[in-house]
Amino acid sequence: MTRPPDAVRAEGLGFRYGEVIALDGLDLAVGTAEITAVLGPNGAGKTTFLRQVCGLAPVQAGTLTVLGVRIGREPAALRRALGVVFQEPTLDAELTVLENLVLHGRLFGMSRSAARSDARRLLGDFGLDGRSGDRIRRLSGGLARRVELVRALLHRPRLLVLDEPTTGLDPEARAAFWNDVRAQVTAAGTTVLFSTHYMDEAEVSDRVHVVAGGRTVASGSPLELRTSAGAGSVHLAVAAPGPLLTVLGAAGILAMEAPGGVLVPHHDPASSVHGLCALAARHGLHIDRVELRLSSLEEVFLSCVAAP
Repeated sequence: MTRPPDAVRAEGLGFRYGEVIALDGLDLAVGTAEITAVLGPNGAGKTTFLRQVCGLAPVQAGTLTVLGVRIGREPAALRRALGVVFQEPTLDAELTVLENLVLHGRLFGMSRSAARSDARRLLGDFGLDGRSGDRIRRLSGGLARRVELVRALLHRPRLLVLDEPTTGLDPEARAAFWNDVRAQVTAAGTTVLFSTHYMDEAEVSDRVHVVAGGRTVASGSPLELRTSAGAGSVHLAVAAPGPLLTVLGAAGILAMEAPGGVLVPHHDPASSVHGLCALAARHGLHIDRVELRLSSLEEVFLSCVAAP
């Protein structure tokens, strides 16, 4: 089966704000009908890159192709194919939910009746049908953010761009937001590109690009990144951790008590399992279960960002 062309491809992107380098040879690709995260600390260049994707910042160096269009050409046509949720709220707080959505639809060339009809349908899909008459200023941050998502999807974009979309939201509101995004990808095949500095948020994506210093320092699915880190731990399930900790300590093996047993950090967990079990058996200790744990995405992120 032929893989569809990338929805976004950046090659050697560079961008400066005066003497400040925001992007320094950024390379990354966004697969069609996938959720792609750009993960990095503040100042890594994430927002600058998304502004370029949306045609709001020029490409000073390198090339950027979005939905088959080289950035700098046909900007109006490209923007109609994009849905955007900016980092800062942009809804009109004095208008109602429905009024905000209809206004957006009209700006994108929809008739008033079509905008109202599609807005009501999407609000229903996102569990917001009872909120259409509420003024934005009366909504919680989580509900307002979901309205912004509905607005970004109203004109049926091919690419949804989200810049730090859940900053300031509580865990429940963040989970609801990403459930809605994933449902949209499944139902409509929408491609999603988002930036974040939340490790757990990057886990919802199909592919993660870790960005630091204006360039990509690691790429892959969350699982691929954790596996490629080559580090993790072995969890040894035992009824009484004390004797095993004593044996491991006497053998010079770093270990710590963990819920349900003992945790042994190791650069290559798989290769250490046999030796750990053999050591325990020699001292008459029974291990109920062995679990290999990969590095967390946070550990991968920190190691990539800290690398020279």
